[in-house]
Amino acid sequence: MEESEIKLPEGLVTPLEVPAPELEYFSRKWLWLTIAITVVYGGVLLYLIFKSDKPKEAKALPTPSPVAIATPVPVFKREDFKIQVLNGSGIGGLAGKAKTKLEALGYPEVAVGNADSKDYISTKLSIKKSKANFLADIKKDLSGYTLAQDTGTVTGDSEFDVEIILGSE
Repeated sequence: MEESEIKLPEGLVTPLEVPAPELEYFSRKWLWLTIAITVVYGGVLLYLIFKSDKPKEAKALPTPSPVAIATPVPVFKREDFKIQVLNGSGIGGLAGKAKTKLEALGYPEVAVGNADSKDYISTKLSIKKSKANFLADIKKDLSGYTLAQDTGTVTGDSEFDVEIILGSE
C-alpha cells in the first residue's frame, strides 16, 4: 500500500467528491430569488423617490375679505371740558345757577362772569373746533335754556373749550 492512499470505510466519501449538479441547482435557485426581491424593492424605492419629486398642485388660497377698520369713536367725557358761563341777560345770579347745574352734571371746571352786554335774549353757545364733535352733548346738557340757532367758535388759544353767554329766555 502506498502511503498517499488511505482507505476509508465503505460509504464514506471525501469532501471533494460532493456531487456538483445538486450544488449548482441550489445556488441558481437562490440567485434568481435574490434578483427578484432586489428588483421589487428597487422598484418600490424608485417609485417613492420620484413620486415625492413631482410638483404639487398649487391650491388656490382663499382671498381675504376686506375688513372694515373701525375708527375709534370719541367718547364724551365732561371732565375733559373747561366751560366759561357769562351772564348776558342782566338778571343777577343767573351765571352762578348755571355753574351749579353744570357742576352737578360732572363738569369740573366752570368759570362765571358777566358778558360784554346785558341784552342777550337767547343763550349763545360757542365751542372749540377740536371739541365740535361733542356739540350735541353740550346742547343736551343745556336743556332748559333757549339756545340761539347759530353756534359760535371759541378761538384755539382760549383757555376754555366752551363759552356760554346766557340770555334772558
